[in-house]
Amino acid sequence: MPKRWLTWIALAYCLAVVYASWMPYDFHGDVALARERLDESLAAGLRGPTGRVSLSDLAANVLLYVPLGLLCAGRVMLSRGVLRLTAVPVAGLLAAAVSLGVEAGQLMISGRVTSLGDLAANAFGGACGGLAAAIIGRSGWRAIGEAIRRAWTHRPALAGAGALAALLVLRELYPYHLTVDVSSIWANVKASAWSLSDGAGRHAWHYWMVKYVGTCAVLAGLLAAAGRGRGAALRGALGAVVLAALLEAGRLGIVGGSANLARWVFSSVGAGIGGLLYAAGRGRAGLSAALAAMCAAILAYLIYMEWGSLQFHWPDGGVGGDDGSAFRWLPLGSYAMGGRLKDLANFLGIILVSAALGLVGRARRDAAGLGGGWLRFAAWGAALGLVLETGQMLLPGRYASLTDVLCFAAGAGFGAALAGIRHRHVQEMDAADAPEAEVVPSIPPNETARPTA
Repeated sequence: MPKRWLTWIALAYCLAVVYASWMPYDFHGDVALARERLDESLAAGLRGPTGRVSLSDLAANVLLYVPLGLLCAGRVMLSRGVLRLTAVPVAGLLAAAVSLGVEAGQLMISGRVTSLGDLAANAFGGACGGLAAAIIGRSGWRAIGEAIRRAWTHRPALAGAGALAALLVLRELYPYHLTVDVSSIWANVKASAWSLSDGAGRHAWHYWMVKYVGTCAVLAGLLAAAGRGRGAALRGALGAVVLAALLEAGRLGIVGGSANLARWVFSSVGAGIGGLLYAAGRGRAGLSAALAAMCAAILAYLIYMEWGSLQFHWPDGGVGGDDGSAFRWLPLGSYAMGGRLKDLANFLGIILVSAALGLVGRARRDAAGLGGGWLRFAAWGAALGLVLETGQMLLPGRYASLTDVLCFAAGAGFGAALAGIRHRHVQEMDAADAPEAEVVPSIPPNETARPTA
């Protein structure tokens, strides 16, 4: 795996941790108050200002920094001359440094609590990630990178299925506040909707069709295409059904979470539809038609994500957002001022889904021999975002934002750039694998062939 990949992924994850840890960004400039809060934290020690250790908070703080330690240690492992066990203390120290900066910043944020216990848990989580990276080893990291490269080059459906599965995990396990408290888990079990009619009645029919039936149909189709061979459709459908069941079980371990039988049922229906569509179209639908269908599915999801049930109306007081403005022009303003994890989830959601659209769209043009640079797709993404954001001014409870338009452009351009890199890589591999042409010796123009004895 290239070192630069791990570097950028680790930096992105670090920024996400800092973003989530400093919400709601209600900073104050009272140095005396910050010093007083620091003295209280030091006096409380590892138990924190509350005087007791919460197992749920402890588990969350440890798990939050495990991926950071894993990525940082993996980056160190790929450097020459670095011993395997060196990655463990390095990951722990880097996690402690990031946590120290986060905890120091929380001294200046109203409503946030600085704790030495959180610092220790974060450092321990980073060290655990470093230990996992050391167990993988340098050869293991290289093998992982090679497997990802092969999947991206030769089996893009597998890479797409993995990316979609990761997005579903992020969507279903929000707000990611894990708990190991038995009473909290039992409360989640009692709050769950175990009746299909009760669970389905919590949302409109179009919500279930798009969010669960549609997404799981696409996931099952991608898993089937990645598996190939006899029984691929059945294996793809079963994979999507199992993932949906695991996600419902995982929601019971989230603070305030609950399971819903309807989610699993509609996901299973979508998985079955996806498997059947793959079985019916295998060998009949060409690559261009399959990519066009995926573009249409992603576009439909984006429209639903932005416009919901399409209940437009013209307000009596004219168009405008919640704050009375027709369009929020400050980039990242709503996200920075809101400072909620939901804002970050929406921010990343638009970018990632737009990236999928740009990637599939660029792949379709490349398959047709049309090509197109990432700037073209970024412009198309910006135009699509502008149309969707303008339409939000006619929806109750929605507002248009320049930030989202920029997210559409960035996501579409990024996805198209990835597709272009893969297309060039495939062309280079095909050229390298092509048999060399037979070299025929030529006779100089001023000479004639002499007969041999």
